[in-house]
Amino acid sequence: SSIPITKGKEYSEFTDDCRDDMGAVNTSVPFRNILFSVVATIKAHELGCQYVSLAVHKGDNNAFAYPDCSPEALAPLAEAVCHASNGLIELIAPFIEMQKYEIIQMIQSIDENVRSGLYKKWLEIIALSWSCYDGGEVHCGECATCLERRQAFARMHIPDPTTYAKSTPADVG
Repeated sequence: SSIPITKGKEYSEFTDDCRDDMGAVNTSVPFRNILFSVVATIKAHELGCQYVSLAVHKGDNNAFAYPDCSPEALAPLAEAVCHASNGLIELIAPFIEMQKYEIIQMIQSIDENVRSGLYKKWLEIIALSWSCYDGGEVHCGECATCLERRQAFARMHIPDPTTYAKSTPADVG
């Protein structure tokens, strides 16, 4: 079935009728995370890394917005990575049961003495991470994943370190 284009909508407008049967907004790219996982695993093997860590997580509706972000899809892949690398590489997904705001909340809950150094590093890492489906030099700021990213930071009252092509009134204020 056809799903209306979501670009340009406000975050609150992403209701269940904007999602497919799996809960994915129309930005879904089938097997995207599987492909990224395989490429990262090849690079990890080349570099001699022991872990490939995926930042997949639940959507804001507490479900897996994309089928390839679910434990059902990633557990067999993790097993295949382990076997194919003779146990040298482990594919992990530490945030798989969390929503974006819960990941931010977890960072906030770390002891203040530890958090001061970790928090700065975490913001640097988050600023380098990529959510946007639009492509380009910076996040578009308008696609569903950019809006979900913005909302997670807003919900936790944390400054969003992401550079967006389009700002919102909240970014300016």
